[in-house]
Amino acid sequence: MEISNTKKALIATIGFCLFNSLQIVLQQLFVKSSIHPLHLLFLSNLSSFILFSIYLGFFGKKHLSFKINLGHGLFWWILLSALLWTSADLSTIFGLTISSSINFSIISRLQIIPYYLFTIIFFKEYFSANKILAAILSLIGGLILVYNPGSNLKINPGDLLFLLFAILISLNGLSIQKITRSISSFQLTYWLFGLSSLILGIVVFIFLPIQKIDVPGYIILNSLISIVAFNLVSYAISAGGAVFFCLTSNLLPLFTIIFSFFILKQLPLIHQIAGGLIVIASIFIFQKFGRKKN
Repeated sequence: MEISNTKKALIATIGFCLFNSLQIVLQQLFVKSSIHPLHLLFLSNLSSFILFSIYLGFFGKKHLSFKINLGHGLFWWILLSALLWTSADLSTIFGLTISSSINFSIISRLQIIPYYLFTIIFFKEYFSANKILAAILSLIGGLILVYNPGSNLKINPGDLLFLLFAILISLNGLSIQKITRSISSFQLTYWLFGLSSLILGIVVFIFLPIQKIDVPGYIILNSLISIVAFNLVSYAISAGGAVFFCLTSNLLPLFTIIFSFFILKQLPLIHQIAGGLIVIASIFIFQKFGRKKN
């Protein structure tokens, strides 16, 4: 029995949430104590590109020697995606140094709004009441899951960086959706790690040269997680679309809670469990009732 593209996208997105939530928890630990955020992002992306190249050299020569038709502005779309992705990562990692992962989880859920708006405008995404309901439920569930109604949410510069992340990552999702019509998500990931390493390398060389690497083991681990996670997000968007990925990626805070429990010994609260159930319900509505006329 053949698996539908929607189910493939769902499986890929759940995998992305699993790896990305682990990455977020570990990043918050290390950027506040062991390594400069810019150095971490540059070294991780560079390591990912090197590991990717080694893998391709030994096991995937057909991918390494692929020929890309750069017609119709494809190269500029890839470059734009690399700039958006790098900028979004910078916003996140610097935001984590002055704000919290809870605030990031809340604000990053807002990406559903520009995702849906941009796909309607640029990609003629099918407009339905069920999709609107799923989007609203997903947003509400994400907010309930990560925000305790009895506490106050204070806005600081880190939160503004998280808001910038939500906008940039939604735009990048649309560029990925367009690019993967011409090349595979595997090829795109390789290009993005290479271009991002080049961009960040120039910035590091000019503004903040690296003097010492204190956590090489963690950098390699972070690189491996990034390779897996970004391949999954590119595949999920190419298979299910940017809006579907945005909805299902609202499971990310749920996985973050799980890793926080095992790594930071923090127990989930009642409102977090309730929010997770609402998110799952929104995914079901989008899958079951929003795809027939899409």
